Amino acid sequence: MSPCTKPIIGTHRPLCGVESCDNPMHRVSNIEGLIPHYTVHLIEEDKSKNTIRSYLADIKTFVKWIGNIPPIKIKALDIADYRDELFTAGKSPATIRRALVTLQRLFDWAIKQGAMLENPAVNIKPIQQEPLAPRSLAVEEQETLMMTVQRIGTDRDKALIALMINTGLRVSEVTALRTEDVSDTVTVRHGKGGKQRIVPLNKPARRAMRTYLANHEDEMLFLSMKGKPLSDRGVRYILDKYTDAAKMDRISPHILRHTCATNMRLAGQPLERIQAILGHTNINTTARYTIPSENDLRAAVESVA
Repeated sequence: MSPCTKPIIGTHRPLCGVESCDNPMHRVSNIEGLIPHYTVHLIEEDKSKNTIRSYLADIKTFVKWIGNIPPIKIKALDIADYRDELFTAGKSPATIRRALVTLQRLFDWAIKQGAMLENPAVNIKPIQQEPLAPRSLAVEEQETLMMTVQRIGTDRDKALIALMINTGLRVSEVTALRTEDVSDTVTVRHGKGGKQRIVPLNKPARRAMRTYLANHEDEMLFLSMKGKPLSDRGVRYILDKYTDAAKMDRISPHILRHTCATNMRLAGQPLERIQAILGHTNINTTARYTIPSENDLRAAVESVA
């Protein structure tokens, strides 16, 4: 590869100014041109499929808003305007923060690749909000959901939902499970960051799993109706089916994870144990569950009504 030293502004000539440069990143003429290269970078960084999907969705939403312009023409004022546009559109502070972080990481990477000169998102402040614990199901909602699953659910669905709400596994971890991974514990072989952990099953999860496994001989633990490994989307479809039947608001698989963590916190379990079960690298992530949730605040207000 030809030497590339001083970057210069331009969209047709390579940013390094060396006409014979064969670094494709130095010839990117629009922001969409970054996406395929950045996708490869995320894969090489061993990011999960869900993380990559989330990053790319945020980036494509930004590109749709700003237009497919050269990346070097994106300024800090553009990022601030985009933040304000998201807020005006009713996006939550958490969603806006995630979008800004995604852009910051993209631009940091682009600078290292020689496709940009500076990071226009680095000093843009997110929308401030008093922190709340992640959304979880209230006790009444949990009971309604589980009663509905018990009433009309298949053995697979009973085992799936009991596993998720009682262990807090990520949906990507659940769909990667093999039948041999389950006994009185579940072995997560492909946790976030490639880390492995063992999570004990409590009585409701063991009962549902034993019933399901009595007639299950496939290699993968959970299969779709077509006999293929259950996908993340398939899990969401199953949850939609039962929340609709229970006349509840639809929930994401991650809400079951939050519910498990919240239940353990309310039962007085130490943060270190919750951290180990959830597979959090940083205990500060687990500490979010010590913050009052929206349900907690609602109950506090109702207590003086």
